[in-house]
Amino acid sequence: MNALIPSEPVMRSQSGPSSPASAGKPFSRTMRRFARDKVVALDGVVERARLMQSLLGAALRCTCLTLEDCGRRLRRLDPT
Repeated sequence: MNALIPSEPVMRSQSGPSSPASAGKPFSRTMRRFARDKVVALDGVVERARLMQSLLGAALRCTCLTLEDCGRRLRRLDPT
């Protein structure tokens, strides 16, 4: 399980400046929307990192004689 993503709803702290009316209630809609947007953004980062890992792995296995040949080969692997 990912320690950064709670398996249960995160509750507001009952200590500090929060009012008694909001104590123990789930995050606001705004915070949930922010979290969903951030998860989508992180999915993009992970996808790009996996692509880079794949391209670097191909480069490590490269047997091309020139850098230009290797670059052409790697561009064919890049789906963008």
